[in-house]
Amino acid sequence: SRRRQTSGREVSWARRCVQETGPEGEFSLPDEAMLALQEMGDKKVAPIIISGSHHSGKSFLANRLLNQMKGFSTGEVKTKGIWMWNVPVPLEKENSFALILQAEGLN
Repeated sequence: SRRRQTSGREVSWARRCVQETGPEGEFSLPDEAMLALQEMGDKKVAPIIISGSHHSGKSFLANRLLNQMKGFSTGEVKTKGIWMWNVPVPLEKENSFALILQAEGLN
């Protein structure tokens, strides 16, 4: 994951937000992901979920949507579960945002 700092405060990151935790497909949401979602408040959020086979460019596409090159890790099998960029991407419609999520490889 990549962290940027503004005025000494960490403001954006790509982190695992959903992971399988049990044999029956149970999952958990880490506290920092829950906090990021709660901070979105009453904004209209359009999730963009990127999935596909291993090494098919999912992280690259997520980074391009964020207009950067290093938000999501690329070039290595690192994504397990579903990862989320914690800062919503503003859309043209007022108070509307996209939330970028990336799933681990499907094969």
